[in-house]
This record gives sequence, structure tokens and C-alpha cells, in this order.
Amino acid sequence: MKVMAVQSKRMRFSDSFPFIRELKNEVESFSEGLVVLPEKWLKDIFTVGSENYKRFYEEMKAISASFKGVFVPGSISLSEEGGTLNRSIAFSEGSEIGYQDKISLYRVEKETYKPGNSVNTFSSRGIKFGIPVCYDLDFPYFAKVLVGSGAVLMLNPSLIGRKFTRMWHIYVRGRSLENRIPVVSVNSSDDPFGGNSIITGMRDEGDGIILEENVASSEIFFHAEIEIEHIAKLARARFHEDPGAYSLRAEEQGYKVPDL
Repeated sequence: MKVMAVQSKRMRFSDSFPFIRELKNEVESFSEGLVVLPEKWLKDIFTVGSENYKRFYEEMKAISASFKGVFVPGSISLSEEGGTLNRSIAFSEGSEIGYQDKISLYRVEKETYKPGNSVNTFSSRGIKFGIPVCYDLDFPYFAKVLVGSGAVLMLNPSLIGRKFTRMWHIYVRGRSLENRIPVVSVNSSDDPFGGNSIITGMRDEGDGIILEENVASSEIFFHAEIEIEHIAKLARARFHEDPGAYSLRAEEQGYKVPDL
């Protein structure tokens, strides 16, 4: 499967239309696969029902319609009755297929945002996936619930300062390897973030698993490929091998453990 990590600069929505046109052109030439942007690459706080939010939504929907696959335009700050959410919306071929609100708020985010309250899964073109937003990936529970509900891929819009790159990559590799599923983690190339998006995959050597990875530098459009066809069997086997409380917790929340 082809993947495009779009390490966009951070900007105001009012200034974003030249970039959105460039993004649409890149996606149209990409033709099919996965396209993921960073967390909060747009600095605005959108309001549900506002003209800006409607236009953002329609622009992203139109980009999604221009290729075959999954489009996750990062995450946005979205104000609704009761507070502001850090929301990532997933599109596929011109239609919204759901959204994920960030659950684990990072430090000062707790002063501005309210947390999401559910771990959601999405399906497109026969692939089931989840969207941990940035800090959600740091904890094993989110990933374990996703795999327990059949997900074989995690898309992780992020916003990570370059001085934390090494730690961030350790989390991505760890979640990927411990669950036997690929992770597409995408960062902004703007200062002080610096890009360095990371895309992991699995190779089964028969007597063990090799973690594969592609790491970007600071380019805006970074391309990679991941092997997805054999992942479901690896992920389910790993889930059943886990003797810890995470598997039990997933079952308690009503997620059916997939059969091998």
C-alpha cells in the first residue's frame, strides 16, 4: 500500500488555500493509498456550523474524492457546545467515514480542550484502522483496544518538537512492534517541529518479526510503501499471546477478540 505523509507547515486557514491547491494536485497524481497530515496544522479554532468549518470540511472532502483510498487531514481544534475538541476526521473517496477525538491531552491542552471518550475504528477498501491523535499513541491501551476490535493499521497525526524526535520514534516503534501493526505517524515540518515523520511495517521471518521503517526529513510530501495483506494474522496472533490485563480490558468494553 502506498502512503503519503504530508508534513505541512502550520498556518491559518485564511492563508491555507495555495497549499490546499498544491495538496490536491499532489493527491490527484498519487492516485490511491493513504494520505495523512499532522495534528493541528491549521492554527484556527473552528466552530461547528461556522462558514470556515464548512469550507474546511468541503475542501478536505473534495481532496478525498480525487483519489482512491483513505485521507486523514490531520486534526483540527473544533469548538462545540461544552468545549473544544482536538478532532481528526477520516475521509474515503469523497465521504466522511468517521472521526476520532483526542483522548490523552498533553499538558497545557488540558486547559483548553476537553478529552474524547471513545476509541473508534474505521473501515475503507477492506482495511480496518484507528487514529490515535499524537499523545494517544504514548499509551498501550488505545492500540490494544484497536487491535482487539480488528484494526490492522494506526494513523497518528502528530505535532512533536524536534528535540523530542528520538522519544517519539521510540513510542511509534514500540506500539507497532508490540501489536504487530504498521503505524503512520506524521509531523509538521515547521519550526520547532522539523518533520521526521515515521512509517513502520512488519516483515515475518518465520522465526520472528522484523520491524521495518521509513523516516522522512523535512520535505513536505514524503512517500513510502507498507505491506498490509499479511498484517491481520500477525496482529491477531500477537493479541492472543498477550497474557496481560489489556486484552481483558478490551473484552470488558465489549470488543470481540478476533478469531485466528
